[in-house]
Amino acid sequence: MNLLAELEVWIKKKGLAIVLSIGGLNIAIVSALAAFQDVLALRPATAQKLLIPVVIFDVLVAAVVCYYRFIKRSGTEAFIDPTPLNELRYTLAPSTVNDVKWAANLAIQVYGGYDVIPEKVMLNWYKANPNGFFVVKRGDGVNVGNLDILPLKPNTMREFIGGELLEREILGDCLYSPGEKASVRDIYIESLVVPRLLFDDKSSNSAALYEVIARLTECILNLCEKAPAEKGEVNVYALSANPIVTRHLVEMNFNIASTKDKRRDGHDLYCLDFKSLQSQLKEYTERRAGAERLRAAGVSLDAGI
Repeated sequence: MNLLAELEVWIKKKGLAIVLSIGGLNIAIVSALAAFQDVLALRPATAQKLLIPVVIFDVLVAAVVCYYRFIKRSGTEAFIDPTPLNELRYTLAPSTVNDVKWAANLAIQVYGGYDVIPEKVMLNWYKANPNGFFVVKRGDGVNVGNLDILPLKPNTMREFIGGELLEREILGDCLYSPGEKASVRDIYIESLVVPRLLFDDKSSNSAALYEVIARLTECILNLCEKAPAEKGEVNVYALSANPIVTRHLVEMNFNIASTKDKRRDGHDLYCLDFKSLQSQLKEYTERRAGAERLRAAGVSLDAGI
């Protein structure tokens, strides 16, 4: 299933290049046959028979590419918002099993290498503790992103910080169950994905991502007790997969728990206690709310910078 999904995404992204490459190869084959027809003593009829499989192959490749690029568009093509942005609302809802499967397919499109978590592993996590899985939905119910948070047990957390344990190697029994909230001290934000490839414009992507940020502390408290978390006794971890993520983590005062050169996944692992993260997110949402009020009033944000 994952292999077929990867093939579909690859064709959607590389469709034109595939057609041009196949076309160029076939031109070379035809030119070679024409050039060596006399040398090989090929009759015109024989040369034509040799070209028939090439033509059939071309037609099949073109049909497959057209199907994935122009007919079967769900999954990677932009979702055009049916209503204006100021009327559209994005929500964060608990994931169902089907939402987790959808998120596993999305991960194939967004990540690569060790960072792609197999669907089987994600479902194993979900079965162990579904309280950390959320899906971002557009106003009309379309999925546009996901948030996965894992409440890791101490031994697993130590191995993960050490860098030898990959995400995909974490098992369901490495997570605390919903009935063990009081024991949770380490929260790992495994995935926060609201990719631009699912949106028709950057502003919609930003609005959907803001909904996740605004409710992130609430989602974390769905996995652990509030009292120890607000005392700073619960740590929140996140990987830096790209420079943009790194910049945001640093801006929120996350510290490096283990460096990428010591980790099999090749990413820096960052950490911040929940109390500090809650404060940072509150400050961010207040700034965002203020900016939205100015925008609604028609005030130029550039003029105030």
